[in-house]
Amino acid sequence: MSPMNKADHSHHVLVVEDDPSGRYSITIALEKRSLEVVVAEDGAQALEWLKTHEFCLIILDLVMPKVDGYGVIRHIVDHSPDTPIIVVTGLKADELSGVDRRVVVDVLFKPFKPSELADRAVEVCSRQRDEQKSV
Repeated sequence: MSPMNKADHSHHVLVVEDDPSGRYSITIALEKRSLEVVVAEDGAQALEWLKTHEFCLIILDLVMPKVDGYGVIRHIVDHSPDTPIIVVTGLKADELSGVDRRVVVDVLFKPFKPSELADRAVEVCSRQRDEQKSV
């Protein structure tokens, strides 16, 4: 469960979710798909991880204490715009006007199947790996 440094992050996913059961079910589904998972309980913890590590994907809740998902998205746009984000949220579609589609590649509305999220995560990380190889 320890992420690698910035050199190789092709299988590392940051899960940012304040709900413990949500974090757990997402983590289990991703690990079953051979992805390495780092968890953050809120946006502030996520920003700390992002200072020293890169990830092939960030799975991000929007409504959280301390720093919300919108704050994390702004950070990614400013500092790591090639890092894709899948948003997982209990908000309704019409409440997502602040989501920056330059980095948000998908939105899943709660409740969702963790296996569906894991499938999408594998696809995004594979695409990231392929793009890195072609550079």
